[in-house]
This record gives sequence, structure tokens and C-alpha cells, in this order.
Amino acid sequence: MKKEYEIIITSSGSSEFKRFRVKGWVLKLTLYLVIGIFTFLGVAAVFYGKVYITALRVKKLEAENRKLRAENARITELERKVEKLEVLREKLYSMLGYDKAPQISPFTTSSNLSTAQNESFDRKVKNKSSYSPGMSDLLLQAFKEDSITPRGMPVKGVITRGYGPVHKAIDIGAGVGNLVRATAFGIVDSVYYDMRLGNVVVLKHGDEYKTLYGHLQNVRVYPGKNVVRGEVLGEVGLSGLTTGPHLHYEVRKKGKTLNPLYFVND
Repeated sequence: MKKEYEIIITSSGSSEFKRFRVKGWVLKLTLYLVIGIFTFLGVAAVFYGKVYITALRVKKLEAENRKLRAENARITELERKVEKLEVLREKLYSMLGYDKAPQISPFTTSSNLSTAQNESFDRKVKNKSSYSPGMSDLLLQAFKEDSITPRGMPVKGVITRGYGPVHKAIDIGAGVGNLVRATAFGIVDSVYYDMRLGNVVVLKHGDEYKTLYGHLQNVRVYPGKNVVRGEVLGEVGLSGLTTGPHLHYEVRKKGKTLNPLYFVND
């Protein structure tokens, strides 16, 4: 005999009631349908939730893409300007009687101008009788501005984090012990330890530029030391708060931080 269930509906304020008879298979079917509907709704919520999160990520990536395209456009424009400056630099050296302008590289000290070469350049400009005093001063100023402007990568590596509103620097991923070099002529302004940046070296380049090198392992310079472009300042390390070995590199001009990408891409 098939089971039947009796459902009684009544209210607390009345003696009246209604009675329904429901067959067992109907009640089970209804229960299965309810469970199926709730299961479907749960699965749909999880699926569409993931789709929504993915859509948000896509929007974020598109925004970052737009920023990167704008950044690339600015870097391309900067490269064009640097090429013009390099042509001007070669012309200046040619006017002074040099066959070829010295190559400038942040990675090797042999290709950089030494202090003796710098003094030789000054003497050659001053001793050129064909140049007026004003022209000599102009040539010396152009040379000095070129030598004290940060240029090139301070360490061989890969840029792992860019410049932004919060992170006003770039991070260059490199192996522990990789040599960190000065990117311009200057003087060691300070050497100190910071809880976040670890061992830090700050260089002062003339009256405008400063560069900062953080998370160093071994510092090889001291405050007041004169350095040339390409001179070793220390080694990449894990000092301070860091998830991996890298160099924290900042460029400042008159106290204001600038995007180092404008300088390292030279």
C-alpha cells in the first residue's frame, strides 16, 4: 500500500482547520525539486561570482595597459630627446678637438671619464684660444650637466616594480651580491640604515639631483666620498623589509621624486 501523508493547517485563534492528504511520492518529489532549485541557485551564484571577479580584473588590466601605453609613449619621446642631446655632446667634443666623445656606461668603470680626464677636459676648454670666455663657460656647463645627470641602470637586472603614487621608486630584481653602481658623478651625501629600505646610500649630484640606493648588502662608500659614474657603491642584498633580493632606486630633483624610468632607459 502506497504511503500517504496528512497535512493539517490551523490557526492559534480558531478551532477551524484544514486537512490535506498528500501521497508520499508527491511529497518526496516536491522535496527533491526544492533541493535541486537551491543547489542550482548556489552553483549559479558561485559561477557568476567568479565571472564578475574576472570582469573586474579585466577592467583593472585594461586600465594598467592604458597607463603602460602612455608611459611607453613618454619613454619614446624621452629617447628622441636623449638622442638629440647625444648628438650635441658629440659635436661639443668634436669642437674641442676630440676624435670621439667618450662612451658612458653605468656598468663598467673603464669606459667612464675619470677625475683626471675631467680636469683635462676643463684645461682643454680654457686653453682653446678660438673660444670666447662665454663659449668656454657654456661648453664646461654642458659637460658638467651631462656628467651629473643620472643615466643608465645602477645594477644589471630586471625591473620588477614601477614608479607610482605610493612607491616613488623602481625596484630592480637582481641576485644577491650583484654590484650596484653610481649613475652619475657626485658625492656620497649619506649612508644609513632604514627599517624599511635596509642599508641605504644617497648620492648628491650637483645642486639639483640626488639618487638613492636601498636594500644593499655591503656598502663600499662613506659620506663625503667623491664618486664617478659607474663606481661601485655596494652590493644587492636583502636588508630591510623585502620579499626577495632587489635594488630600490630613487631619483630626486630639487627634493621632488621623479620616475627613474626616464633616466634608466638611456
